[in-house]
Amino acid sequence: RPVGWPRRAGTGWVTMVTSGTSMTGSSATSFFARLPLGSYDVRALAVQVRVAGKLQGAFVSGAKTMRVVGQSATLSMPATQVTTTIGSATMKFTPARVGRVVTLQILRAGGWMTVTTGRQSSTGVATLRFTAGTPGRYVYRAWTAAAAGAPGFASAPKNLTVTIRP
Repeated sequence: RPVGWPRRAGTGWVTMVTSGTSMTGSSATSFFARLPLGSYDVRALAVQVRVAGKLQGAFVSGAKTMRVVGQSATLSMPATQVTTTIGSATMKFTPARVGRVVTLQILRAGGWMTVTTGRQSSTGVATLRFTAGTPGRYVYRAWTAAAAGAPGFASAPKNLTVTIRP
């Protein structure tokens, strides 16, 4: 049967998404909360239906709090590095999602390519090592894919100038 997932809006309720129940009567859904950052009361609302001639009453769950948070990513790395040396890039993601895969990417031929991959710690930090390539100026970013209902996102780009040994 149809199930609506409304949020409190002032003194009323506004449906954000609808789904249905399984054969066992359970229901779950996922959606992007296109709402301003903050906390919202949400609940499940199943309408009254007739199934195999039997009337199934309406059901309204108790309200639960849904928190909409913003995501951010920062990348810290050296501004210059000598060719073929090993450097370190530290990424910080908020909110932290332990174990979420993160990548250090480089801009090549108009597209982002993965340099190295790691995972977020419990504080949202990942420190990845990389080797400087040929001399030149490069653009890097920290990136993470969509996971657990959160969309993928990237840090602001950082420039790295690779030089030859003096």
